[in-house]
Amino acid sequence: MNPTTLLPDVATFSSHNSCLGAWLDFARYSIYLTEEGDWTKHTEIGSWLRHNEAKELAAQLNESLRSAGKRRGWASPAYGIQLHAPKIEKSGHAASGDLVFIEKAEPFTSFALSEVSVFRRFFTLGVVVSASEGRGITIYRDSAGIHYAPPRNPYVVSAQEVDVEALLKHVHEMSRENALFKGQYARPSEAAGLLVRFQRIREAVYPDMLEMSI
Repeated sequence: MNPTTLLPDVATFSSHNSCLGAWLDFARYSIYLTEEGDWTKHTEIGSWLRHNEAKELAAQLNESLRSAGKRRGWASPAYGIQLHAPKIEKSGHAASGDLVFIEKAEPFTSFALSEVSVFRRFFTLGVVVSASEGRGITIYRDSAGIHYAPPRNPYVVSAQEVDVEALLKHVHEMSRENALFKGQYARPSEAAGLLVRFQRIREAVYPDMLEMSI
């Protein structure tokens, strides 16, 4: 895979947004440099940039490498861009206000074989109301109300990374407008585009173009 390719693909993360222009308004990207002989090892040299400027800067930096004779083959160092996405952690530890994915299971209706029930497993979204001193979730709130017990198999996203209340409000509105959308996800990663949509954008950090060209 070419390291300058957009990673991950925009279409994958913009499933909740039909307009690419709107997606690019809130999506932010980092610029990284790969190591000699290993494209899986990256050093970030710029962050929180809009897609077009990140792509253009990476192209300029790669041209500088070629001009300096440092791009000799497929395993040579190269600059690429990568989407900033809030981190989803599988953990029962959180802080008040954090976003939490709650695992649920419901039996399929009118389906049973040899007295064996089949359940549908999915995740819904909620917010941590209270956590213990050890940061264990003790109370959380979701669309069904307040729950005074830890959620089952939770995944957590820090409120420092996303606007949790705005995200939950958006999910609620989507559920009301679209009967097919119930705010349910087969796995937390399916909500990655939604997390990017409501991530807390930081100030852009630009690479030192002069230093990078040396």
